[in-house]
Amino acid sequence: MKIDFILVSQSPRRREMLKQAGFNFTAEQVDIEETLNPELSPEQNAQNIAQNKVLAYLQKNPFLGVPIVGADTIVVTQNNEILGKPKDRTEAVSFLQKLQGTSHTVITGVAVQTEDMIAFHIKTTVYIHSMNNKEIEYYIDNFQPYDKAGAYGVQDWFGLRHIYKIEGCYYNVVGFPVSAFSTVLKALELRKS
Repeated sequence: MKIDFILVSQSPRRREMLKQAGFNFTAEQVDIEETLNPELSPEQNAQNIAQNKVLAYLQKNPFLGVPIVGADTIVVTQNNEILGKPKDRTEAVSFLQKLQGTSHTVITGVAVQTEDMIAFHIKTTVYIHSMNNKEIEYYIDNFQPYDKAGAYGVQDWFGLRHIYKIEGCYYNVVGFPVSAFSTVLKALELRKS
């Protein structure tokens, strides 16, 4: 069976969403430093990290004519602070204290390598109720959100209890803008025919 693309991602949420969307793909992992460049905008940083994942994969594997897809999700506070994945419990608490009681932007950068590299990003605004430290600590201790940008999951207890409004693509907040990606893949298929 022909595969639609190779996904370069460690995220189980991305894999699950793309399976649910009916794509046939293989998933691979690469280890890269997800370092932010202070000279780039948050949007450019998300796209840049996504592109670096694809390039790291291609350095070790030949391009087989199948799209190679990378993605990276970051959270940007109202003060323009970029929050990636928390390094530890202290940082996770700090992230959630910054996000509670306000809105923030979730940006996912996506890179698709075919003959050329195509990169795009999708932005979603998320609104979170005020929380106390007991709620924040309960969430971190019970849900261990260390693999999630901004230290939370929209699809788990945190989202159910504390997110009261989302403007934009819900799946982008989960970690991958599936609909926008589908549109890009269709356009690439049309270009080939």
